[in-house]
Amino acid sequence: MFSKILNTFSTKAGGAIINVIIMIITSRILGAAGKGEISLFVANLAMIQLFNNFIGGTSIVYLVPRSSAFQLAIPAYIWAIISCFTSSIAIFYLTGLKEEYLWHLFFISLLEALMRVHMLMLVGKEDIKIHNFISLLQTALVLMCLLVFFFMLNEQKVIYYIYSLYVAFTTSYFVAIIFSKNFFNNFSLKGFRTTLKDVVKIGITAQYSNIITFLNYRLSYYILSKYHGNESVGVYSNGVSVSEALWMISSSIALVQYSKIVNTKNKTYAQQMSVMLAKACLAITAICLLPLVALPSEFYVYVLGKDFYEVNKVIMILSPGILAIAVTRIFSHYFGGLGRYHINNYASMAGLAATIGGGILLVPAFGITGAALTSTISYLASSAFLFILFVKDSNTRLQDFIIKKEDLGMLKEKLKLK
Repeated sequence: MFSKILNTFSTKAGGAIINVIIMIITSRILGAAGKGEISLFVANLAMIQLFNNFIGGTSIVYLVPRSSAFQLAIPAYIWAIISCFTSSIAIFYLTGLKEEYLWHLFFISLLEALMRVHMLMLVGKEDIKIHNFISLLQTALVLMCLLVFFFMLNEQKVIYYIYSLYVAFTTSYFVAIIFSKNFFNNFSLKGFRTTLKDVVKIGITAQYSNIITFLNYRLSYYILSKYHGNESVGVYSNGVSVSEALWMISSSIALVQYSKIVNTKNKTYAQQMSVMLAKACLAITAICLLPLVALPSEFYVYVLGKDFYEVNKVIMILSPGILAIAVTRIFSHYFGGLGRYHINNYASMAGLAATIGGGILLVPAFGITGAALTSTISYLASSAFLFILFVKDSNTRLQDFIIKKEDLGMLKEKLKLK
């Protein structure tokens, strides 16, 4: 288990470094407005995947150890085409997406959706290292293409970032097919109706939470764009990107944790493991967060450009919520691994209530500062809900979450389990 967590973290750390380089390049060359356009396009892609994952998402991870990969792929592929097309059209009419980006949004989102089908199968089969390799490959290809377009060909426009996504997702999709092809060893349709019913039932329940979570994380982008323009989105998104990069710690751990829980029947082991991993996330994330908060605004201006003076302020305001989510992401994956997605739904709704309130009261009035405050309040609300529910479900005492010297030895023992 430790090797999988280490591999996942190393991959995400590598991906985070590449994403920081991409952020710096796009910010310095395209400015706050161009970076804002890219951030909104990426947010739109993420939004489409939320609806696509009603059938092609978490349910695949949960069901692939129990069902036929072929039967899981059929509805996932069909739904990907339908959801990506309809979502792209809806986003075009509802968010003011530029017409020149509409079909790019559809085709790139479809490539991503199909790729994710095979990527999630790899997670469900506990082929974490292959999953991580493809994830890193995808990010690296975006950077390589940007370097070619921006510096070798001197094509310094937003559209060339989009062309980079085409190359990255197309390549990663075919690589994912190659590594997951061995799962397709049974092409019978016997029992397909039951499989389809499970896919839809689990997918809708699980994805409901993810949609609300996305709104908690990214609704401020759209409100900022409406009231304060794409420049504010560019500045705010950079602060968010730097802060959320720390979530690679908890997400690396949680990915392996989730994979283990869906493949075990020992609930006590799952609870004990989750407590230990939550404390590990708290300690590591806090240590990594301090330097980001301490860096002065002048540093971010030097790295990103003169438009990004407020990035430091965004990071400082977001820091309590970033830390809280890093810890409670472990609890979210604990409940998800047990198939109890409704608990995550309730937690996300608590955060959404705060997001809507802040979006109405704070973002229009205070711009970037209001968006950061809104996000932090939302993160704390959903985290508090998950923490309370986990404590009740596991009969864990509050003092069990205090980090002690002996925790390191206990954590090592837990991680030794394959």
